[in-house]
Amino acid sequence: MSRKKPIEVEAEIMDGGLAVLSKADAWLAEQRERVAGMAEQYRPPESIEDERARKEAVLARADCRRDAAEIDAERKAMLRDAEDALKRFKAGVKDVLAPLTELDETYKRLLDEYEERWRAEREIELAREYADIAPDLVPLVPFSRLHDRYGTSKGSQWLMRSTNIEAAKDMLADAVGEIADAERTISELADAGDAEGLKARYFQTLDLQGTLSEARRLAEQRERVRALEEQRREREEQARLAAEQAAEQMMERAAAPADEAAPEPIPMPAATDAESGQIPMPERTISATIRMPEEPEAEAPHPWVVSVPSATRREMSGVAAFMRSRGIRFDRIYAGTLADAYAKEAGDGR
Repeated sequence: MSRKKPIEVEAEIMDGGLAVLSKADAWLAEQRERVAGMAEQYRPPESIEDERARKEAVLARADCRRDAAEIDAERKAMLRDAEDALKRFKAGVKDVLAPLTELDETYKRLLDEYEERWRAEREIELAREYADIAPDLVPLVPFSRLHDRYGTSKGSQWLMRSTNIEAAKDMLADAVGEIADAERTISELADAGDAEGLKARYFQTLDLQGTLSEARRLAEQRERVRALEEQRREREEQARLAAEQAAEQMMERAAAPADEAAPEPIPMPAATDAESGQIPMPERTISATIRMPEEPEAEAPHPWVVSVPSATRREMSGVAAFMRSRGIRFDRIYAGTLADAYAKEAGDGR
């Protein structure tokens, strides 16, 4: 394939009776003179004074419009001829240029194919360089993702001919170093439990700022959950202490001598059914038969009977919980009077 010098051709100007005018120019010149004569012939009066003058004006205007339409029709015919000639000329030029146009398209196709092969070879070489300097990172961040993030910005286009291969490799190494720095930053700033998931997110997006924002969001959410759990534990502890206090007060009232005035009852703290686990029952007299474990003294163990003149089911549940918390074992607690408890005990065959 040799490159030849352009062929020079000298254009010849056709000279005739109207050397400097085209056919259209000649027609325009002719019609300009013709219209000037018509305009002089159809010159209107200063004013129309009577009916006769009006009729003459109407006829003169009709003649003027007819002559103008005739000239315009000639113009349209000449324009059609000129447009047809222009189309034939364009088609002729296209045919004349066809050999060169086909050569241009062939050269473009060949150059595009070469550029595509060149880019593929450059990409393969850089991918090998990446695998050599960071083999552990390749499974986490494929070369295509690394290139899309770092190798396409202006001035850092790894696959452009304007970037030599050594410069591209240096840019690649800088990108790998930046990823390593980002991974260390995540390890330092994120909670240990979140670090693994956050690193996975970063390797997927290569967006450090977005990953750190996610780390802050997780930490804030975890703090909110921690505060919620702490508040719940505090409420449960308060409820437990209140139940124990109420049970102690009930036991103290039950153990008070009959001739002493019973202390004023201390109201139980308000609790919902879900919190207490008990169903409120109407107040009624409750008697309980309790077998107490052996006291530290030499006294022989024997059964005990505690008579509670009046208490609710929830209050007696607190008494039972209190006795269990103190290691006091008992068989059962009957609802009703002492006689009711005796009857129930006898009915059970005991």
